[in-house]
Amino acid sequence: MKNAMQDYLRLKSPDTPLCVAVFGPPGAGKSFVVNEIAKGLGIDKSAQLTFNLSQFESPDELQSAFHQIRDLNLQGKMPLVFWDEFDNPCAGRYLGWLRYFLAPMQDGEFTDHGTSRPLGGGIYVFAGATRYSFADFQQGDNKDDRAAKKPDFISRLSAYINIRGINGNPNTVEDRLYMIRRAFILRQYLKIYAPQIRSEQQFVIETGVLDALLKINKYYHGARSMDNLLKMSNLADKRKFELSSLPPNDIIGMHVNVKEFNALTTMGDRRTLRIGITGYHNLNPEQIGTIEQGIDEAIGFIEEQYADHYLTVFSSLAAGADRLVARHLLNREAARLIAILPLPVEDYINDFGPTDDFRIDGQGAELRKEFNYWLSRKAIEIITMPVSPTRKAAYFKAGYFIAENSDVIIAIWNGSERGGNSITDQIVARAELLNKPICHVWADNFEIPDMQSDVADKCGLIRYMNFESNTPGQWK
Repeated sequence: MKNAMQDYLRLKSPDTPLCVAVFGPPGAGKSFVVNEIAKGLGIDKSAQLTFNLSQFESPDELQSAFHQIRDLNLQGKMPLVFWDEFDNPCAGRYLGWLRYFLAPMQDGEFTDHGTSRPLGGGIYVFAGATRYSFADFQQGDNKDDRAAKKPDFISRLSAYINIRGINGNPNTVEDRLYMIRRAFILRQYLKIYAPQIRSEQQFVIETGVLDALLKINKYYHGARSMDNLLKMSNLADKRKFELSSLPPNDIIGMHVNVKEFNALTTMGDRRTLRIGITGYHNLNPEQIGTIEQGIDEAIGFIEEQYADHYLTVFSSLAAGADRLVARHLLNREAARLIAILPLPVEDYINDFGPTDDFRIDGQGAELRKEFNYWLSRKAIEIITMPVSPTRKAAYFKAGYFIAENSDVIIAIWNGSERGGNSITDQIVARAELLNKPICHVWADNFEIPDMQSDVADKCGLIRYMNFESNTPGQWK
């Protein structure tokens, strides 16, 4: 993008504009990025125009915009024009704005009440609103696309940028660089709102504040939320960004999960430990108390092995082991839950029962209600697996995702003493192959009576595998 602009600025009095596009989710920082590029190229602020097409009532309003661009050219300035939300409908027509840009993009002309007028050069930046990447915008070549002149519009673009934004994309687990992007934008905002806290090229900011701003799972409105949090912070005449500078909780809660944000401010140098859960959906009701004792012992052991960490829990929230272990883990200080779902919520919830009506299916309705509670009140993020050919394949995909992205696994199962084909068996095998530390809490698969172990006194016992300080397979 920068190279295209730089080459264009070397031209003397170009007659046609350079056309580029920027895509990203709302609040990704599209205008921010373009402004930074413009600043780096020395484009005058007075030559920069922004038009939000979602606020235009009709195509006739484009005439005023084109006249402003023409006036800048007549003044000898190079216009930088930001056409925001260009992919919105116009007068109810799908991608209706595109047709009105074809002549200006190709010939540097526009039609004013039937008269063709020269528009001149300029840099046109088209920012997408409904498509979050160029691939999404480009996809499709149906009748509606052709009628909207989408192929003609795309052919006139010279470059594009996909802005991933300051949230994890597609999620915080697979995207390892979102905190780096946050750091870049945070630094720029601090230059604007609190230049006085900068000392020798470094901003003086309390560790807890920095941790919360960089590590919070999600900004509700992307970069706009970070911008507003800093605007509302009490930084005037301060020499350091301290906890006391942050806005009150009701303001913080407009932009992030306030409970998680406040917890992160007190974590100090503690790092995240990601704990994955796998196990049987149906546990022996008579063994639950003993299994829970084993779970607590396993969690205590993990905390000893990984001191100075706080926990992020990966769970599919299936009935049985998934929810049982999650309850115990989330009792720990600042523990967080990321739900890894094999199927979309509206489909997956039917695994727990067909209805929310307690009169028809009391047990299923209770499981469904609890599932919705976990998602709405506990989970800081919901990651849904890509579509799979079968339901079983979807469960495997979610389990493998947990095994591959966790630091430690807690498995509630019987160790495959009489088989090895269950989903839990395969997930644990995957974790072992990856040399992941595993806490195996012994339990029966109560769903399949003939698979239950005769060694009932093993219930709740633990063996620690792939931990350096323990012999693999040793029961405790």
